[in-house]
Amino acid sequence: MLAQATKPSPPEASAAPVKLDTVTARRGDFRQTVDAAGKLQLHTWADAYARIGGQVKEVLVAIGDTVQVDQALLDSSARPLKAQNATREDAFESARMNASSANARVDAIAAQIHEREATLKIDEEACQKTLVRSPIAGTVVSMAARVAESDVTRLRPGMAASFTTPGYPGKHWSGTLRQVTPIPDEGTGEQGKQAFYTVLFEVKNADHELMSGMSAQVQFVVAQARDTLLLPANGLGAQDEDGQYRVNALDAGQHVAARKVKVGLRNVQQVQILSGLAPGDKVLVGSAPDAGTKSPAASGS
Repeated sequence: MLAQATKPSPPEASAAPVKLDTVTARRGDFRQTVDAAGKLQLHTWADAYARIGGQVKEVLVAIGDTVQVDQALLDSSARPLKAQNATREDAFESARMNASSANARVDAIAAQIHEREATLKIDEEACQKTLVRSPIAGTVVSMAARVAESDVTRLRPGMAASFTTPGYPGKHWSGTLRQVTPIPDEGTGEQGKQAFYTVLFEVKNADHELMSGMSAQVQFVVAQARDTLLLPANGLGAQDEDGQYRVNALDAGQHVAARKVKVGLRNVQQVQILSGLAPGDKVLVGSAPDAGTKSPAASGS
């Protein structure tokens, strides 16, 4: 009896490869910030004026000039002083000549001399009062930014801050937070609206590039870390009861394995990884593929 040959069954179709979208854990610097809009304003100003009335004789500075403490700004000599001084000087000399030729009038002339000397001293003091001097030197400006109530509680005096202004694209200025006003800005926080608070910080303006009234985009640095392990935030999974997060990491063989990671600082773009990953590890974005599917070389950032 002949055995019937069996027809070999066709090989099973291999599972279709699944494209994996991944992100990579890398070391870098991290900054957690509070963003706000603000305007530049004068930090300190002072009015300078003459201490005695008179006609302005000469203005010694122009608008926009930089001045130092006690620098002369203008001279406003009183009108009759010059003529009076000249007359008094002539009388002074005449009195001295008369004193040498008229002994009988020595006492009276001496009294006049003392009177004229006292008058000259008063005039000299008056001339000094007509010279207006700068009481301060200015190289610092102040930044006033409005911060929402949801963020203002994270700000503290002494905190670092930086800003950019449209007038100087790509350039950053840095300063230190000086004060958070305890009262919300007028018109905010009413009828269910969010309250905004004015935050002040100072910045040096040694090159005099910044001018009062310029608008600016401000960043207050709430926290920062240098040379730390960072992961794009879209690679982070759900949080467990123990406070750690799940991620789907790829091993050397491109197999997906679930891991738990502990995170530190975070913002909308990235998170600081404290444990669970190493530099260069690739993490799957989205859900893991079904069992039995073959993973190709992952593509990602």
